[in-house]
Amino acid sequence: MESILKSLGSVPGVMGCLLIDDDGHAIAHSLPAMFDTSSLVEISSVISNSIEGLHDSTGGIKFIDMRFELGRIFFKKMPKHVLLVVCEQNINLQLMLISLNVVNLKLEKYFSQIPKPAPIGEVKPVVQQAP
Repeated sequence: MESILKSLGSVPGVMGCLLIDDDGHAIAHSLPAMFDTSSLVEISSVISNSIEGLHDSTGGIKFIDMRFELGRIFFKKMPKHVLLVVCEQNINLQLMLISLNVVNLKLEKYFSQIPKPAPIGEVKPVVQQAP
């Protein structure tokens, strides 16, 4: 899984990502150090509940693009996971979408071959960011 998340981090403008399982637990991330474990747990819970609520009101969400003054956040809904990607404001959207689809396929294959991973409070980040 580490190499899969690292590949997404190689897209110009990607600051990091967070993988959330279908139970709302963070299971891996490559976000900057300012996102501590308690923040990741809280973010994962909020995202999981929000995606579930949007599903009830819209019939399903597959991709969300949120734009902010200093950046963008993408949410990619997968069959049993949600991938959150934190990016710079001017990221190339087409390249990001292609990369998300590739990562989605790789993660589906990865998770079909292993048991369910432990929540992030029990594991370390997959990628350490330089200070």
